[in-house]
Amino acid sequence: MRRRFSDQHGGQDVPKNRLVPGFGSRRTQQAWESNKLHWQVLSRRTPSIDRLSGAAHARYVCQDTKSASPAKGQVCGICRAQRKPAGRTDNNPCRIEEGDFYEAHQQLLTIANRYVKSSSYADAIELLSSGATLLLKAGAGSSGADLCTYLIDIYQKSELKPDTANKARLLSLLRAFPLNEPGKKKFVAGIVEWSSKFGEFPAGDPELHHVIGTLYAEEGEVYDAERHLTLGTSDSAAVFADTEYTWYETDEPSTASHYAARAVFPYLLVGNTRAANKALLLFTSRLSTSHPGLGVQSISSPSSDIRIYPSLPLLNFLGLLLLAIQRGSSDLFKTLKSHYATHLKEVSAWEEPMLQIGEMYFGIKIPSQSNPMMDMMSSLLMGGNNPFAAKKREPQRVQAAGSEKPSEAGTPQPPAPGVE
Repeated sequence: MRRRFSDQHGGQDVPKNRLVPGFGSRRTQQAWESNKLHWQVLSRRTPSIDRLSGAAHARYVCQDTKSASPAKGQVCGICRAQRKPAGRTDNNPCRIEEGDFYEAHQQLLTIANRYVKSSSYADAIELLSSGATLLLKAGAGSSGADLCTYLIDIYQKSELKPDTANKARLLSLLRAFPLNEPGKKKFVAGIVEWSSKFGEFPAGDPELHHVIGTLYAEEGEVYDAERHLTLGTSDSAAVFADTEYTWYETDEPSTASHYAARAVFPYLLVGNTRAANKALLLFTSRLSTSHPGLGVQSISSPSSDIRIYPSLPLLNFLGLLLLAIQRGSSDLFKTLKSHYATHLKEVSAWEEPMLQIGEMYFGIKIPSQSNPMMDMMSSLLMGGNNPFAAKKREPQRVQAAGSEKPSEAGTPQPPAPGVE
């Protein structure tokens, strides 16, 4: 049976019929009385669960922590656990400093859950952000990543907009992740999903993509970097070109066009011709600087500059392709493909993107993959007209930036989100 407590409580007389919250055993009752805790209720309503734990401390504050020199035994367990031992100069909780990551992780989750249940989202976000930062910097990647994932859930639950402060908090956590931490990609996916859901860019916020792609590039995760830099800002093209050139330096000199195309094609396929031109220009500039003996001819026009490398025909093809896109002439595109047909056969990976580019920028429909047997059966059974066949969507041409000739088929598609 619970004992009643009628001692002085927080400087005020506690009614004798009031139970000490959450303490049902004699031992815990004695611990309460011996520690002489002084609590002040922070909320107007009485919490449903008032146990001396992280959850309770979220609603109560130990009055003795406000004292300059608290007497021994007058500080609660939570404050005592987080008090800096002699010689420590930082403010990290003891559990994290001493390597008790699991206990700190669970305690932070408990407190955050209490905040969320009371709709105190700002407090939960601040708690999880600071706790996850400490855990990640301490090397507890798994625990820190779990708190980061929960933080994203609260971002979505509270419907936060991707403003500067909210994005900066997430990017700061992202930078604190240890290398090769498995939970990092899940956190990144959550960031992109949140920004696309509550921001103005369906593919995700460009600034977030730029920073994420840059971090992946610095860590050598090229494939992930490419995916995010494609949807980044106007500054992403320089990072993209530099990443591809650094990768190219580990390969044969004759493969320059293969790595340049890895930056050019993605930008073209999202409708960002300006970034494609910038990436190729930066790539070839670095190539010329690093290989001064490489023969090169520069051709300038009012609309663009192009470098011709006699020993690198496919690299020349990329530059001429960008020039043809600016002109918007399907005949020029067909002539270009015909002229470089022999070299294009050597790079089968370019076939699919070239078909997409032909449809997007020159109105050349991609040939449908037909099945002769199915075509014959359709003709026999339905007279060549299949009323159940789905109607094909007419492709829309994309007008390159700076092109004078308008698109001939439909409204031009907009450029990639957040990029010029």
